[in-house]
Amino acid sequence: MLATLLLDVTALVTAMGVARERETGTLEQLVVTPIRPSVLLAGKCLQYIMFGLVDVLAILLLGNLIFDVPFRGSFGVIALGSFLYLSSTLRIGIFIASFGASQEQAILGTFGFMLPAMLLSGFMSPISSMPPWLRPFTMLIPMRHYVEFMRGCLLKGAGMHDLAQQMVALAVWGSGSLVPAARFRKRLA
Repeated sequence: MLATLLLDVTALVTAMGVARERETGTLEQLVVTPIRPSVLLAGKCLQYIMFGLVDVLAILLLGNLIFDVPFRGSFGVIALGSFLYLSSTLRIGIFIASFGASQEQAILGTFGFMLPAMLLSGFMSPISSMPPWLRPFTMLIPMRHYVEFMRGCLLKGAGMHDLAQQMVALAVWGSGSLVPAARFRKRLA
């Protein structure tokens, strides 16, 4: 559930926020300032990453206290994996917002990504029960890697070495995707 909530909060809110600022003309006003697009993009993302990390902490704490969800892993590993996942979902939100001209388009685009992401992540049904031709496509979904990451941390107490594959995949999605930043820059100019 944590992966779904973070995807909702970060991708949807980021896409809506950027689209709203484009509609109101705020982004065009920022073009005349000496702020570089990469700094502007970092400023937009930092608030959502902090909000997401607070969400992770609150959900893990409430899940443990109220629902007795085990917490066997290291909090530092969970924080790092959550940061990488939040970075990837923010990139997705910015990427979707860069194509839309309105908040409505940003919302529809985000929901258009979220439903397949939830279905292909292994959250709703096991990946092993999916058709063999569909399983390789699940590797392209950051939510799949985060679901596996959190299951390993919370239920098995897995460490960084055990979760290296998921963390690398999330890092590639989070930091290796330069397309949103390039589209963001093109739209600003």
